Amino acid sequence: MLYPIAIEPGDDTHAFGVIVPDLPGCFSAGDTLEEAMRNVREAIDFHLEWISQDGECVPAASQVQDHANKPEFRGFVWAVVKVGVASGRSQATIPHAVMQAVVDGVTPVKAWREYLNLGHADVAGRLGISQSAYSQQEASDKLRKSSLEKIAGALGLALEQLDF
Repeated sequence: MLYPIAIEPGDDTHAFGVIVPDLPGCFSAGDTLEEAMRNVREAIDFHLEWISQDGECVPAASQVQDHANKPEFRGFVWAVVKVGVASGRSQATIPHAVMQAVVDGVTPVKAWREYLNLGHADVAGRLGISQSAYSQQEASDKLRKSSLEKIAGALGLALEQLDF
């Protein structure tokens, strides 16, 4: 998933500020652009870990153009941060409740949906498929990689969190 970030340019006396509009309350800063980028990746990791531990749904990433013209971001520079296995620990985390459900015989897809407190209709809507089609996918323990990737994206997860 690619989260857009808004970077407030810094200078010799002001830090670079970074805001992640899709993750309310997630922001960071750094004395240099490089430091600000490192810090925002860490902030995103901690923010997503906090969201998942709190049992909340991880917000889907939007597009830069969804935020770029908002007055609060006037003068900001835009970039995207890839959120996935390469960016940090939150994407590789599988909560104990999910693991226990899988050990108890539930598919990883169903375990995650229930952990995130989503209904079949919620996930089916995110995928753009019927509820019955999604229910069949959720019940299967032999999904194609492409299906797993789509479901992971709809749930705000890394593929590795579903394919274990």
